[in-house]
Amino acid sequence: MPQASAGIPLVEEDPEMQRALALSISEKQPFDTSHELLPPDQRLRERDLPAGLRNIGSTCYFNSLLQVYYSMPQFVTAILEFKDEDSGKDPQEAVPGLSQKSAQPGKEEDSVAKKKIESGRQLIRELKKLFAKMAKGNKKYIDPSGVLYSIVDNFGQKVQIGEEKDIREFNDVLLARISDAFKASRSLKELGQDLGNDGGDP
Repeated sequence: MPQASAGIPLVEEDPEMQRALALSISEKQPFDTSHELLPPDQRLRERDLPAGLRNIGSTCYFNSLLQVYYSMPQFVTAILEFKDEDSGKDPQEAVPGLSQKSAQPGKEEDSVAKKKIESGRQLIRELKKLFAKMAKGNKKYIDPSGVLYSIVDNFGQKVQIGEEKDIREFNDVLLARISDAFKASRSLKELGQDLGNDGGDP
């Protein structure tokens, strides 16, 4: 059975991993090679060695967090198994009470909440692709820009790349966005189940 970086076991037939890997390969994203330190032949990963993460501007703290979470099988499994069924839907539909709040004039909380939920969804999508590349890609190091660009802070503002962060505060933001996406998805599913049960009552 093939092994991923940091000892994460992978199964060839794992549909989530295969889907994430296929998606990451199919997407044509611009890759800036102007600051590459190694020639192409030296960027290939040696067999059984874990993949590193590229520093994209004072992001050592960020890369360290990703490596730690990638070494946690339960975390990786939860990310890969997340069903992004709510993507494209208004977050107001996913979180009960959000639509009522948005109806009140002068309220900005609903806009911030929507940004955080969508950020969480995009973050999980990017994590799936990154974990797939780290597990089965052939490069010594991976560019994690997509993950970092998808994160917003607790005020709905994009995280600025190049600014040094307190790792504990950044970790709180990272987990909060992931939690936002999971809670929104769970709320919508539970709401659907409740409606289904109500419809079945005599």
